[in-house]
Amino acid sequence: MWSSERFRNIVYQIALLSLVGALIGYAAYNLVHNLESRAIAIGFSYLGQEAGFDVSETLIDYEPTHSYARAFVVGLLNTLFVSAVAIVAASVLGLVVGIGRLSPNWLLRKLAGAYVESVRNVPLILQLLLWYGVLTELLPPVAEAIVLGPAFLSQRGISLPWPTPHAGWWAALLGLFLAVLFAFLWARAVRRRRERAGRAPAALWP
Repeated sequence: MWSSERFRNIVYQIALLSLVGALIGYAAYNLVHNLESRAIAIGFSYLGQEAGFDVSETLIDYEPTHSYARAFVVGLLNTLFVSAVAIVAASVLGLVVGIGRLSPNWLLRKLAGAYVESVRNVPLILQLLLWYGVLTELLPPVAEAIVLGPAFLSQRGISLPWPTPHAGWWAALLGLFLAVLFAFLWARAVRRRRERAGRAPAALWP
């Protein structure tokens, strides 16, 4: 039987799988033993405990007093949001640069080619290190942020003003809806009158 190449291959595969299984079993036993010796509990019971840390940007309501599970959901939603924005932005940028490389305009074609050669062909880790160095070394800290009109530029990025919720929002939205509805009805009435009489009052100014 040992002279059979197929039999030897099966024996080798079984031996290799046994060795891998033994290594995994030893690693698991060593992990459990070390955790028990240090009184470290494993599991997901910590998800119900208070997180105790803040998250700078959230898509849902979050406070440091919320649980780890809530913090995990916040982080997951932030990751999905950033991924979606990155996919859309990268698609638009890639389309624009691709069209630029095919443009008959010499300057636009060369700029698109320079972007591709200098950014696309550089490993991502080097780009991350470069932009991290730019943000941490060239931009000022938050306390010394550069004022750009209503915006602030610092090591944390660009901070823009954002409206806070107010009871008057509903009135403003209602007024906007009524204005759009009135404009639509007025334009329709003006068009009908022009078709019947040949002339009509102004449509744009009202």
